[in-house]
Amino acid sequence: MHDNVALYKIGVEDESYSFIKADYIVNKDPYVYYHPCSDGILALKNKKIDSETVNRIDKIDPESDSPEFKQIICLADEGYKDSEITDFCVYKDRIYAVCRKADSKNSFTHWIRVYDKDGKFIEDIEFNSETNSLINNNGSSKVDHIRVFGRFAQISPRGDFALVIEISSETADIVLEKPTLSWSRSLCEDDNWFLFSSTTGEVWEYDKNSDMLLDIRKSFSDIPGIFVSGDDVLVDIGQSFL
Repeated sequence: MHDNVALYKIGVEDESYSFIKADYIVNKDPYVYYHPCSDGILALKNKKIDSETVNRIDKIDPESDSPEFKQIICLADEGYKDSEITDFCVYKDRIYAVCRKADSKNSFTHWIRVYDKDGKFIEDIEFNSETNSLINNNGSSKVDHIRVFGRFAQISPRGDFALVIEISSETADIVLEKPTLSWSRSLCEDDNWFLFSSTTGEVWEYDKNSDMLLDIRKSFSDIPGIFVSGDDVLVDIGQSFL
């Protein structure tokens, strides 16, 4: 059985609403993860091809006269038959796909495969044994979220913890391990980025110039969200300062 998914274009100013393209996915995993790149939209999905479920990343240009989903990444086609992409993100027109391969019934090897925006392979970033153990011991043995910023990547397995790893190092060392980690929201890509733990109240600023993650020495008792607009930073505080 399959679920249909559809892509629509919505005009923010004129409230227009237009259909772009429909597709179908295997309903055992009904989620499609979308991320934009400079010349289109990328989508991670599971599809049925010749009676086999294929985990893949497709690309579509919504501005073309005849938009079509085109497969650009498929681990099975790259020789990884027993592997899957669990999530991906786009940073500076590079695709960072977090993958896993079964080693045994309850154990997986996790790593990041890096591609250009057209699906050309660039490099593998291997996780060290500590990172693999933390993910495998989390119950689902799966990373549901990845976000890359500079030389760091935030990965969030299912459960109640998240990791920040340094992907520029040979062993992808763990920089932070916290119960939860979320990113500030902004309408402009040039605004500063803030990483925070909603449960511990800790805040870090990512300095784009130095490619460093800076610990802000002020904690809050609870942070539902952080919103950034230029030099203004709004911290939504659930309770009083600690």
